[in-house]
Amino acid sequence: MAKTTLELPTDLLRRVKTRASEQGRPMKSLVAEALETALRGDHQPTTGWRAVFGRARPGATRDVARHLAELRRVDPEDWE
Repeated sequence: MAKTTLELPTDLLRRVKTRASEQGRPMKSLVAEALETALRGDHQPTTGWRAVFGRARPGATRDVARHLAELRRVDPEDWE
């Protein structure tokens, strides 16, 4: 593992520290995960249900998406 120095806006650094603390993990772990996600290009959009649930624990958004897909398969006539 390599060490590096980053200059971040004070507010961003404060939010990163807070999020890492809330999740009970090291800040370097959170930053590494965020960079990996950004480089893969699979970061969540910030509109619709993902704007809220996109901040959930890893895997939770997949669960929500799966449940929504199941609901879309329901025949509306079954509800009448």
